[in-house]
Amino acid sequence: MVTVVAGAAAVLAGEYVFHSGAMTRTGTGAVLICGALYFFFRWLGLREAGRRDRDPPSPGRSERPDDEQGDRSG
Repeated sequence: MVTVVAGAAAVLAGEYVFHSGAMTRTGTGAVLICGALYFFFRWLGLREAGRRDRDPPSPGRSERPDDEQGDRSG
């Protein structure tokens, strides 16, 4: 999200401060690409979280990675 905000700042600065078309286009590209990537990975994470909620863990396998190593403290 930081890149999206920086891209939006570049668009505004390019348009109103520097009057630079190249800066405006670059900022717009950064906003569009990084925004799309953000929402894509957000969707992927929500899909995976839903899958984990639906499917129980397999027998003998824990949901916590710490438990897979075995408890060696006692």
